[in-house]
Amino acid sequence: MSEQPFLLSPVLSNNFDVLDLYGSFPWKAVDSITFERPQRGSVQYNDTFTVRLYIAPGFPRSAEKIPSRREVADLQGRAFWPDPLSVTPSHYVDFEGSPGLHVSTPGEVIVEIPKQAKSFSGFFGILPEAYTGKGKTDGVEFGIDVQAPSGRTRRLFDRLVQPLTRPGDRGRLSFKIPIDSSHYRKVILSTGAGPKRDNRWDWSMWANCRFSNEANPKMVPTQKAPARVRR
Repeated sequence: MSEQPFLLSPVLSNNFDVLDLYGSFPWKAVDSITFERPQRGSVQYNDTFTVRLYIAPGFPRSAEKIPSRREVADLQGRAFWPDPLSVTPSHYVDFEGSPGLHVSTPGEVIVEIPKQAKSFSGFFGILPEAYTGKGKTDGVEFGIDVQAPSGRTRRLFDRLVQPLTRPGDRGRLSFKIPIDSSHYRKVILSTGAGPKRDNRWDWSMWANCRFSNEANPKMVPTQKAPARVRR
């Protein structure tokens, strides 16, 4: 139920709580938190889980005093886990609420697969400025390959994103693919120019990319090319 990060304190249960927060009125603060298994719990519930807490002193006004270098470092640490082994020209930005890596097109991001990893997930897409207003992107082809120690690669994900002509391709698009960490060692995320091969407006993004030991993830529907093996 809390797969994605959420604000724990202050408690914002209605619009008036939000107004109080930004109006410097007393907030509803959390005194304690307890995690309990439902009384009628079944085998569907796991007794073991991990909770990660982040503190922002003086939230939210303290954000105005955070140096830009620290903000970039924070985005970098959350855009990929683990950090990429190599990246083509890029920089970190906020991508519609998610820490993202803005990469060049064509480009590549190479990440080492952790042991016991069973899936790889995240977001991808094109910055809105590339297709809103005077934006003229004709699309970006996003691909994800896995590489074995021998250097052989296999494509697991392939999608052409064209936000100007396909409204469904706008914003953040999610992916989740199974990973065989016993056979493959690296994940290669690639971006390629659209049909016109004009990459001047191809402002491609990868965001919140990370591995998990979750087994048998559901594949995200994509316009996907058949899996192929190449050298």
